[in-house]
Amino acid sequence: GLFGIKPDPLPSQPVFEDGNPPESMNNVIVTTRSHPTPNTVAALQACVATKILKVGGCGFKVLMLLEGVAHSYVYANSGCKRWDTCAPEALLNCIGGRLTGLDGKLYSYSKEVHPLNTMGVLATPVAAWHSTYLSRIPTSVVQSLTSTSH
Repeated sequence: GLFGIKPDPLPSQPVFEDGNPPESMNNVIVTTRSHPTPNTVAALQACVATKILKVGGCGFKVLMLLEGVAHSYVYANSGCKRWDTCAPEALLNCIGGRLTGLDGKLYSYSKEVHPLNTMGVLATPVAAWHSTYLSRIPTSVVQSLTSTSH
């Protein structure tokens, strides 16, 4: 793996069970510790996590994906900046993961673009998992972020 990081980070794919998922089902999501918003809460609820880890720093959240501690990183706010996601996204790409906004679009790191990641962050260590999480993000959350983007 890349820098000793195992390329197959989790022994099982995330399981989505609406309602109250049993503890035996895994769907661990990492998110913000200090910037919870109604949009983030709605997105997390829609993704039916069996466990939510609240930690600081985009890089640390992505490291948790790389180390196999979490299945996804969900953040439905525009507080994260391009310099926060650039290197973590590169590492995810190296192991076959994916990082986008909650609209599913890749971020550009060109100097011409605004530095805010206005569409939040959705990241998974396995690219195939990304579309499943993306499909569960409420349209109202994406529309709310779109209406406040630059």
